[in-house]
Amino acid sequence: MKVQRLVANFSRIFFQYVRRNMLFCLSAVASASSIAMILVRSYYVGELSHKFLIWNLFLAWVPLIFSKLCNFFEKRSFSNRELFSLGFLWLIFLPNAPYIITDFIHLHYITHSQFYFDLLMFQFFAGSGILAGLSSLIYMREVIRNRLGELPARLGIVISLLLCGLGVYIGRFLRWNSWDILMNPTGLMIDVLQHLITPGVCFKLFFFVGFFALFLGINYLLLSFLIRLPVRSSYF
Repeated sequence: MKVQRLVANFSRIFFQYVRRNMLFCLSAVASASSIAMILVRSYYVGELSHKFLIWNLFLAWVPLIFSKLCNFFEKRSFSNRELFSLGFLWLIFLPNAPYIITDFIHLHYITHSQFYFDLLMFQFFAGSGILAGLSSLIYMREVIRNRLGELPARLGIVISLLLCGLGVYIGRFLRWNSWDILMNPTGLMIDVLQHLITPGVCFKLFFFVGFFALFLGINYLLLSFLIRLPVRSSYF
């Protein structure tokens, strides 16, 4: 009986935690599944390839961690200045989350026999990265709404999505990293401005940023809608 009570109490605490941190837990499960797939592939082919996917997935988790910290500290009445510092770091690393979508370019170098498994594996990693990024966006929306109100929160989401699209463009086409904003901001700004004043390239930049932000925005709205659906107590 004592063991049964312990198991029952553990189950109750565990599922309560999952319900309170649904997005974080789903991101963890998706990421673990992605890593499991790459390990299975490595066992099958006899070598650990595509290690960059694991690194990019780790970078996708950085904004999620920062957003959880912001959410945690906001509930403990930390100052706006402290939250802004964490929020700035979150925004810098946010484009790393959906950046994994651009890794599909590496499917060009995969043999036919492994193509479909690798395609599914890349989709797992891309989906996990997007889920982590959008989850962090939802956490940050709550922080901004609690401190500044609903309108600034919605405006912040739109700006974040646009900057996220710009960040992915800078990372894939200009080959800059998130930390270059802190390490070499002048060089990064010069490179971006050169693209903005070049007519043909400028159109490609705005086209990419706009539609990438639209893609993320649609997925953000869908995820926001899904997490508001009631969860049956028989499950949790």
